[in-house]
Amino acid sequence: MKKNIKLALIADETPVNEDVRAHGMSRVNTRLCRALSEYINTIIVTQYQNYSIRDVPKEFQNKCDIKTLPATLSKVSKRILPNLFYENLTLKNRLPKIVRELKKTQSNWLFSPCGVNPNSLGRAYQISQASGLPLAVYLVDDFLSGAILAGHKENFKIAQENISFWLQKVDRIFVISEGLRQRIWELYQLDSIVLPLPYEITDISFQNSSELSKQQIIFVGSLSHFYLDGLRDIANVIDSINKQGSNSLKLRLTSCDIKSVKKNIGNFDFIECQPCTTAKDLSREIASSLLAFAPYSFDEKYRVMVSSSFPSKMLDYLTASKFILTYAPQYSTSVNYFEKYNLPKNLHESNLDKMKHIIMEQLIYQKNYSQKYQETVRKLHSFSNISKIIISSIANTELINQ
Repeated sequence: MKKNIKLALIADETPVNEDVRAHGMSRVNTRLCRALSEYINTIIVTQYQNYSIRDVPKEFQNKCDIKTLPATLSKVSKRILPNLFYENLTLKNRLPKIVRELKKTQSNWLFSPCGVNPNSLGRAYQISQASGLPLAVYLVDDFLSGAILAGHKENFKIAQENISFWLQKVDRIFVISEGLRQRIWELYQLDSIVLPLPYEITDISFQNSSELSKQQIIFVGSLSHFYLDGLRDIANVIDSINKQGSNSLKLRLTSCDIKSVKKNIGNFDFIECQPCTTAKDLSREIASSLLAFAPYSFDEKYRVMVSSSFPSKMLDYLTASKFILTYAPQYSTSVNYFEKYNLPKNLHESNLDKMKHIIMEQLIYQKNYSQKYQETVRKLHSFSNISKIIISSIANTELINQ
């Protein structure tokens, strides 16, 4: 049964090489393609892209249907056309060709990873209806909360009016976390399967280098409202530690906008901002740090997103870090993840004294939990496990429907 499954991956964002700067779901899509490589017959990118086919991993280039617009034309189109009309324009024109491509490749299932934009689900639904093929989706965000937090009225209206109907028509729903599974049930009374983010550990031999020891705490990612409060807290704690004694701790961020960082976090001399140009550079920087910092907001208005989304940076941390400090409320996905798999170290209350104590202990004892972290990634997030979850579920769905 499993060998007969032929997937068409339907995605808004292009799967790209690991060394290509990615946004949105592109990186996740790449890893899903690799996890499902033996089952994927075709990859259909539904939106105009700034990427070229050369940015796609070589093993998928001949399977990937990607359309691009010249950059100038793309910018002009976005300015003069309503957002939703612009998003759906290319799909409407390409839909007959997409259906022909699905028949040509003998695809018998659609699999669609969806980001926070509810229209990504809508486009997958349209293709499913036009082709008559069953649809499995992978949801990584709550559409309603995402639209509210972004102040996106159009997306909020679409999420309110259409998500329930679209999801009722989906044959199998996968979600990024247990929190999102509960949310989908509360809103729509639909069951779903938790599918961890895919991640494959490659070369980490550099971790044995004696050079990998810096007096720094690293934070990877953007200055999202989910993280700012935590970054301000740890900056103040580092400032206190540095003023007390001989330590000269740094706060290392991968954001390149130092002005924005200092405006939002504080004008501290110990803050350093520099992006990592390659995945290996990022891993080395995380591995050399005293600890990796994983904050989530304690603000109640972010509760739904904090309890349902899962930070992708956590997998970079788990693969390379010696010590991870999750700083988030008890209901957050990160705290729940660390507790479920017995991983150190959680701080699930907004308490600067306790944070300072944890950092001071790590300065003294230099604890290294990297082996435990990596074992968890290999067990839960490996491509083989992700493929097993998806394909087994789809095969079971087919058996039930027969």
